[in-house]
Amino acid sequence: MAGLRLGPLLRYVDGSSATVWAETGRPGAVEVRCADGTGGRAETFQIAGHHYALVRVTGLTPGTATPYEVFLDDSRVWPLPDDPSPAFPPSVIATPGPGDRVRVAFGSCRKKQTRPPGSPKTVGKKRPGRAGQTHRRRPGRRTARRAEK
Repeated sequence: MAGLRLGPLLRYVDGSSATVWAETGRPGAVEVRCADGTGGRAETFQIAGHHYALVRVTGLTPGTATPYEVFLDDSRVWPLPDDPSPAFPPSVIATPGPGDRVRVAFGSCRKKQTRPPGSPKTVGKKRPGRAGQTHRRRPGRRTARRAEK
């Protein structure tokens, strides 16, 4: 059975909706079914031989954590049907309530790849004190004028 290759990953969430991403082993219809009866369904799309789905789930209740399952063509693929460790808690979509602070965590299941010799370690150099900025300042008129003095 060709099921999920990667995912599901919770890609986006707000107070009443969420988007779940998955990569499947074949084309098909991906469905997210929530314990409260909400859910969503989307056909996979193909890019470079890989099959992906973005499933929009709507009608969620703000400030709740709703367990969900993922199905590919009506066969459950998440949680794994023959999961050897069912003691893990269920996957949930946690929607923020009004005024809730949102924290973001990021992880990846991809293996670390070694860099070829001479390749850069970072895409850009971060400026101290400016979180998230990776561009370098270009010399402008002020810099050129200072150089002339």
